[in-house]
Amino acid sequence: NKDGRGYVLRRVLRRAVRYGQDVLKMPSGSFAKLVAVLVRNMKDTFPELGEKEKEIYEVILDEEETFARTLQRGIERFTKEVSKLKESGETKVPASLTFFLYEA
Repeated sequence: NKDGRGYVLRRVLRRAVRYGQDVLKMPSGSFAKLVAVLVRNMKDTFPELGEKEKEIYEVILDEEETFARTLQRGIERFTKEVSKLKESGETKVPASLTFFLYEA
């Protein structure tokens, strides 16, 4: 579903995960491990964080793992398609492939 807060939060998390892995060289699962630090520092202000720490950890870890699989499939598909384009002498990526990768 691409509506509402959940979608926006997933997009923000995925962007952070990608940046963390590509630029900061953080291993997969690093953001989920930050939940304990966040809860420790913010639970006085937001007590529900302490109450739902395990659930928050599991949701973020699941999203990190799901995104890693999606990203890997997208990279493999892109690499395969670019190889085909090069073999056929094409120099532009078709809009349909761009759209497919964006939506995936």
